[in-house]
Amino acid sequence: MAGTKSGGDKLGRGDYDAEIDKAAAFLEGFFSSSSLPSDQAAKRFPYREQLTLLAHREACTLRVDLDEVSEEDPVLAEAACENAPRYQRLFADAAARLLPAFKQREIVHKDALDVYLEHRLLLEGRRGGGGGAGERGAPQARPPQNNFPPELMRRL
Repeated sequence: MAGTKSGGDKLGRGDYDAEIDKAAAFLEGFFSSSSLPSDQAAKRFPYREQLTLLAHREACTLRVDLDEVSEEDPVLAEAACENAPRYQRLFADAAARLLPAFKQREIVHKDALDVYLEHRLLLEGRRGGGGGAGERGAPQARPPQNNFPPELMRRL
């Protein structure tokens, strides 16, 4: 029974990763045409705009319209309607994965939590490369961000 559960977890995680990829593709690729005449029509990428604002800490929410998701991927929209908490986390994970690509300039720390997280990550990074790690073997291979829950590291 334990083997079955383990295999199910792997399958579920793979499905989750595939769905994150679908959500990320939607956030990056969805566009709407402007209401201008066809010779002046331009594509507008509303989710790219939101991600840029999030990356620069000028916004703290990502609003996803399920009607727009349904236009692109009806199966994803239906699944989001059936299990909203899961897909809220899924879209947050997809956005967090995409944010570094939308950062166009250095951000200014807005509050004490920003400063605390940055210092904590710097401290963890120094510990990973410190002399104590040599006594136990190879330095810690995983990034310091993995020591904290994604909900704490995410600012959206």
